Amino acid sequence: MSERRLVSWRQLAFIATHADVKVFSCRAYYISATGRIFGKTKCEPITTREAFGRAAEPWEVANVMVFLASDYASYMTGEVVSVSSQHP
Repeated sequence: MSERRLVSWRQLAFIATHADVKVFSCRAYYISATGRIFGKTKCEPITTREAFGRAAEPWEVANVMVFLASDYASYMTGEVVSVSSQHP
């Protein structure tokens, strides 16, 4: 029987660096498509917590993903990047 281990996100990123692979996660809390799916009344409380008073557009999230895939993020790995303007 093979041995099973739970590997953390940072451990996975460290292991992957030996194969010259970067590991990222992009977390988008609230994008404009969310309102179309769940309706404006359910999303209103979320919108009030956004610093810009609106949801992120899909292209804004995509820009972060493009950055992470580019050479500009060459020294980054194992990060969870949040795309949100939420404030406490």
